[in-house]
Amino acid sequence: MTTRKSTTAKTTAAKKAPASKTTKAKAPVPQVVSIDQVRVKEELEVQEAIDQAVAATLTKSAEPEELKRKEFIDLVVARSGMKKKDVKPVVEAMLEVLGQELGDGREFNLPPLGKLKVQRMKENDGTQVMVAKIRLHDAAKDDSQTSEDAA
Repeated sequence: MTTRKSTTAKTTAAKKAPASKTTKAKAPVPQVVSIDQVRVKEELEVQEAIDQAVAATLTKSAEPEELKRKEFIDLVVARSGMKKKDVKPVVEAMLEVLGQELGDGREFNLPPLGKLKVQRMKENDGTQVMVAKIRLHDAAKDDSQTSEDAA
């Protein structure tokens, strides 16, 4: 009596092996990106950085932290979209001029910041102590006045 061998196991195994060898991975297709798309992406990243800085400021405790020069420069970089190496010397020069002019007792009218006036000044251990008033510029009020003037 002869036994008959099953050919289905061999056929199934034979069919599966070559299929895995013949499967080829497709090469990724490069995407074409325009300069406008890059600019829009950069603007969105800058706006996101500004939003994160504002959110971080709003979620802090009721007493605001002291704004340090490094953080101030980072905020200016985020707001302007310029490079830090270009912004830093300008901000440092501006702070130096502000300090010198405040020391001389000058008043400032710097929109959109507002009006700054030194009220009192005295020398204390080689440093100047100043008490100043700042009248902040209200942009929302100015916008409503200009729209009324136009009408």
